[in-house]
Amino acid sequence: MTISRRHFIASLGALSLSATAPAILAQGLGDYPNRPIKIIVPLAAGGGSDLTARQIAKLLTERMGSPVIVENKPGASGSIGTNYALRSPADGYTLIMLSSSYTSNAALRELPYDSIQDIEPISLVNYSPLKQRASKTTARLLFFLF
Repeated sequence: MTISRRHFIASLGALSLSATAPAILAQGLGDYPNRPIKIIVPLAAGGGSDLTARQIAKLLTERMGSPVIVENKPGASGSIGTNYALRSPADGYTLIMLSSSYTSNAALRELPYDSIQDIEPISLVNYSPLKQRASKTTARLLFFLF
């Protein structure tokens, strides 16, 4: 009986996980969370990021049994709320819901934080493609203005 390389590597991975699982499980989460978790949304209330954060907060509250609060900190295309979240203690009780404006802020202005080094992504929550279309009149107007 021969075993493929893929199955062999998968077996090694499963073996290493089974060897480390008792240590991971013994460490556990302890008493986390023992106080409310905040999700900072650096945009105005009622937008797509806010609604998504509120849905996530609801699910996390139900599953973890600890309150998850959404706090909006709008202003400066999200820079104010992002800076607020970065100044919070790195204890796992403050999360931030970033949007696509986060990527353009560093190119447009000087920020009080490093947009690449200071934030560690956890998960991609939402993906929405953007499609734009301009009429000939709009194109002529832009050509005239610029």
